[in-house]
Amino acid sequence: MAEWVSAIAAVLAAVFAGAAWIVARRASADSRRSADASELAATAAADSAAVAKTEADRRIERSDVSWEFVDQTDDLRWKVEYRNIGLTAAHKVEAALVVDGVRVDLQADRVPPGQSISHDAHDLHQEAARRWLDGLEHGFFGSPGMEIETRIVWSSELGTPAIWTGTDRA
Repeated sequence: MAEWVSAIAAVLAAVFAGAAWIVARRASADSRRSADASELAATAAADSAAVAKTEADRRIERSDVSWEFVDQTDDLRWKVEYRNIGLTAAHKVEAALVVDGVRVDLQADRVPPGQSISHDAHDLHQEAARRWLDGLEHGFFGSPGMEIETRIVWSSELGTPAIWTGTDRA
């Protein structure tokens, strides 16, 4: 009879050991998931802090960019040019010019103070002059030149976006 009792005790011990092993494996998996979630939370908190710092820096950032049309016309060349007349650089500059109905896109990584973005519009100028002369032959009056509608988009050094629009005639 002692053998039966020992056998039952051994079987029960094995069952309890197996159950403990299963519980330990589940606890280990839960612990890994908890550690992964903690790591994701820490990364999200660091990202949130970086965004908050960037936003705070942008609020106090000094950015002075303004654009001026520079008339670059003569008999040999015709250039549409916009100069940064501010005190700080413009970054990631994109300009959309509509010169007498023709769209021209310009891009520059950086335009420092006193520097320009420009487009050689000699062909567009010649076409406008031809249309003006044709108009004179048909009794239309007006002045030679071209209308330039401009939209310039850029960012400050810290990435704050800005837009400038203007209409010029040359």
